Amino acid sequence: MVQPVQKVVAPVAKTERPADASKPEISAPVVKPEAIASKFKPATKAPKPAAEKNAATAKAPRTHKEYKVIAGSFSIKANADSLVSQLKENNYEPMVVLAETPKGQLYRVIVGSYRSLSVTKIKISELKELGFQPFYIVE
Repeated sequence: MVQPVQKVVAPVAKTERPADASKPEISAPVVKPEAIASKFKPATKAPKPAAEKNAATAKAPRTHKEYKVIAGSFSIKANADSLVSQLKENNYEPMVVLAETPKGQLYRVIVGSYRSLSVTKIKISELKELGFQPFYIVE
């Protein structure tokens, strides 16, 4: 750590006290410390270990919503793969995700994920115009 520069002040001679004074007189000069502008940044905190970071992020709620556009949801993977082929023919890049639902395991064909509900609705209307039956979920 860099030590601040201190101003050197010449020592002041002691004054003699009068013998008859009830209170001692102090005649030392008042020295105010000067403000020192540092060229160095203050020390930063040490980075948290990975375990603490994961615990902190696990407790923090998400600050934004994600809207996932789903073109179809199937219990049979072959049906999901068939829909993927149809979407690729229409210049989409879908992916199949296995999801645990109250109805059991389903293969969801996801077309996109968006932060804006208005953009999500536009994508759904595009898919409906092509004859698909899309919907969205919020995560």
